[in-house]
Amino acid sequence: MFKISLTELEEVRQDPVAYKKKRDRGSGFHPSKSVFQTLKWAINEYHKETNPLAAMSYLESGLESFKKRAPCEKAIGDLQWYIAAHQKLGWATVSRKHNITIPLSTQYLDSLKVTGEISRIDMHPNGTYAVWLFNKGSTWNWQNELRMPIIQNAIGVEFGAPPEQIHVGIYTFEDHAVNIHNFTNSDIKRAHLELEDLFRKMGF
Repeated sequence: MFKISLTELEEVRQDPVAYKKKRDRGSGFHPSKSVFQTLKWAINEYHKETNPLAAMSYLESGLESFKKRAPCEKAIGDLQWYIAAHQKLGWATVSRKHNITIPLSTQYLDSLKVTGEISRIDMHPNGTYAVWLFNKGSTWNWQNELRMPIIQNAIGVEFGAPPEQIHVGIYTFEDHAVNIHNFTNSDIKRAHLELEDLFRKMGF
């Protein structure tokens, strides 16, 4: 079974043949502990009981192992910003660190799996769901990423909601911005057709 992370889809998109060769050599995405990862763990701690003090204590303890203080100080500010933004939004959070597997056509079920982690899922005011991703960088061009409409569809399928009514949003910690978008059924169909085209280019 060949597994692709949602976070790698833009790399696949850029050169599917080169990506496949890299993976066949055994190279791939190997996450390691970082300041940003520690921040995400602290955010998860906050959501356990919506406790800002517990989250900050967790973050400060986790940052002690990092020597460079400037990124650590930024992470503390990032957590404060995130908590304020979450409380201002006021939507009920129903899931966090939610793992998803993308529904694929039957011809790929035995050979391919596309998976990823959703940072947070809220109840949207329209009665369905809002899916949130956390991004270390800026908001530039995020709506054009292939994974976004694919994630929207996957959450709709999993939660039994009309995919076109799900919203996908992003928290970007570089510029402290919160953005949300709703992709149409046509957007979702185009994204899945492109995904299958990438599969074929990789030889599946």
